[in-house]
Amino acid sequence: MLLVNAQPLGPQSGFSLQLRSFFSGWPSHKLAQIYSTTSEPDTNVCRNNYRLQQDQNSSSQSLWKKYRFKVCGYQISKELAEWIRNFRPDAVFSELEDTHISKLVVDISKLFKIPVIPHICDDWIQFQSESIKALWGNRIRKYCFYWTLRKAPIRLVTSDSMAVEYRRRYGYEFFPFSYCIDPATYEPTQDARIGQSLVRFIYAGRPQGSRWQTLKHLLKAADEIAQLKKIELVIATDKGDIHEENELNRPWIRVVNYIKTEQEFADLLHSADIGVIAEGYNPSWVTYSRYSFSAKIPVYMMSGCCILGLGPRHLSTMRYIIENDCGIVISSTDPGVIRQELDHLLDLPGKIKQYGSRGKEVALRNHNIHTVQPSFMNLITDALARENR
Repeated sequence: MLLVNAQPLGPQSGFSLQLRSFFSGWPSHKLAQIYSTTSEPDTNVCRNNYRLQQDQNSSSQSLWKKYRFKVCGYQISKELAEWIRNFRPDAVFSELEDTHISKLVVDISKLFKIPVIPHICDDWIQFQSESIKALWGNRIRKYCFYWTLRKAPIRLVTSDSMAVEYRRRYGYEFFPFSYCIDPATYEPTQDARIGQSLVRFIYAGRPQGSRWQTLKHLLKAADEIAQLKKIELVIATDKGDIHEENELNRPWIRVVNYIKTEQEFADLLHSADIGVIAEGYNPSWVTYSRYSFSAKIPVYMMSGCCILGLGPRHLSTMRYIIENDCGIVISSTDPGVIRQELDHLLDLPGKIKQYGSRGKEVALRNHNIHTVQPSFMNLITDALARENR
């Protein structure tokens, strides 16, 4: 299997963590990846790696070369073609999250006559930039998307709701797969926390954009709560991703470095009571993320945390919390409403524990790496076998 994505397998993002969870059990000699970012790949999972050159953004490049890259994207060089030929992949697997990556995926599929298996994580096909500069990119991305759907032996998405919607929208069968976890890495934490005076919230991710606006509503609401109750919000993020550091200068907030390994995430959650998921209300963001599924949800669930969801209730991520009764969702930007809902939850420590226990049960059923990973591998293997008949 040849993976072609912007991010390599690793801890850099929810996408890369999710990919690593899918392919960590794949035979290493049958796995290779092409990626475009400067992030370091996890060589424990994939030893055969090829990083696309990033010099198209160099100031030493001519304007013509920069323009050509924007229009044509990555080219299959002789070196890359030889590298692929030596590996002899049976298929290309991609999340198609980038215009240039999508085009490269199609080009590789055509040149080497191998199928593409897409795994769609966001509804970006409905989210197209309206700027004139992006018109050409939009056209390329749509072409690659529809071409891939037509040619794919199997089509994967990230959530049940996306599978249903895409089946209705495009007329093909889609299979949902999301982040899967080894239960041995995580242990229920609530028994260690209930009965103690401090309630610890955890938010892991980049506090940026529309999500950051949602988080700021939580901070305003929690200011009043912190005057009466002992709470702590731990934010795990890269320091360079914090644009309004003054907003985090509160005595009940602690900022730690973004987790680099799954074990670090487990250690961080060991003392957590409530895991926070924030989604934005910006219409463009809602369109983009309405069928997405946050990789943090299975992690919070497997650790036994109650989940606090902040954002529109109709988003797939929020619906999953509600339908599985593993936490609460607050769909308001009014700090007063958020404070009231949080106050009610914090007054019911038994309910927090109940939400955490139920989430653990759901995670073991739906996100257990020992059941999801074999299902994922068998589905792809069978699809490729039918393709080669």
